[in-house]
Amino acid sequence: MKTIFYDDKQTAGKYKAEIPVYDIPQGVYFAQLKVNGEIRTAKIVKQ
Repeated sequence: MKTIFYDDKQTAGKYKAEIPVYDIPQGVYFAQLKVNGEIRTAKIVKQ
């Protein structure tokens, strides 16, 4: 597990974040975003 952002508080709105994947091998990964107790999970495929 690798933490990219931790306790990064921002005002409400739409944001984009780039996830650095240059140092991980090819494969399938999952990213989690936790906001106000709600958890969203996204699948990331590195080829």
